[in-house]
Amino acid sequence: MMNLWICRNCLSDPNENGVSVVGYPFAADLPVCPKCGIDGREAEYRPYVIERLPVHLDPPHAVLKDRGKGVTACDGTRIGGRDAKGNTVMGTGLREAVTCPACRETEVFLSD
Repeated sequence: MMNLWICRNCLSDPNENGVSVVGYPFAADLPVCPKCGIDGREAEYRPYVIERLPVHLDPPHAVLKDRGKGVTACDGTRIGGRDAKGNTVMGTGLREAVTCPACRETEVFLSD
């Protein structure tokens, strides 16, 4: 899976109201911004291309109201556990906050 990055040298794409903010989010294997081309592996640009941790979808529990299952929708990793890099696995039931590309393609994410 590709890493998630944000380039602080670029503006985001405009939202539905036409507003852009500082920080262009992108997914790539390497920290190279597709918009402006700066390479976060170079010391001079490292502060501008920052890795983002994914926020996974915690699918709704079938019985417990307003509770998730406690696992990611994409691969079943336990929310609050550690990923392969040692980072805490974060999850939410709020679809708008999900940044994990794999979770955003799951059936549970696309339903409703």
